[in-house]
Amino acid sequence: MENEKILIIQFQLTRFKVLALLTALFVCFHPKLLGSEQLTLTTYYPSPYGGYAKLLTTDQTVLARDAGAVGVGYAATGTSKFAVNGRVGIGTVNPSQSLDVNGSVKWGTQRGLLRTDQGAAIELGGNGTPYVDFSNDAWNNFDARIILAGNDQLRFDGTMVGIGMT
Repeated sequence: MENEKILIIQFQLTRFKVLALLTALFVCFHPKLLGSEQLTLTTYYPSPYGGYAKLLTTDQTVLARDAGAVGVGYAATGTSKFAVNGRVGIGTVNPSQSLDVNGSVKWGTQRGLLRTDQGAAIELGGNGTPYVDFSNDAWNNFDARIILAGNDQLRFDGTMVGIGMT
């Protein structure tokens, strides 16, 4: 037994040392290894610490899910579901107008399109009779209307058409 070496290790753990060890473990452990997380912030108005200066998310962000209205730059009021004070860009990061869309716009379930191909185009189509209304006041349904009355037939209502006039 003369060649045997005995090593004695003693640990003395206090509450403070355990707390410091756990804190270091949680700080050093990367949350990505845990997988995705969900954080729900619940507050009341007026919040005791004011508003959130910044909120950064990296996935789907849902704001005002239950109330149904979100304001950017100011509060959405009345029947407004999404209100923005400033410019909105779709497909562009530098909008030059109140609404700036880079690309085509589609509305409805048929063929209502605003396109930028061949310069600019408005396409109306689908079931029913497509038409374009013109009005110079807020009280009339229309002052002039262009209607696609049938295949290859345009009809003008409420106006006269002049061709080659000065």
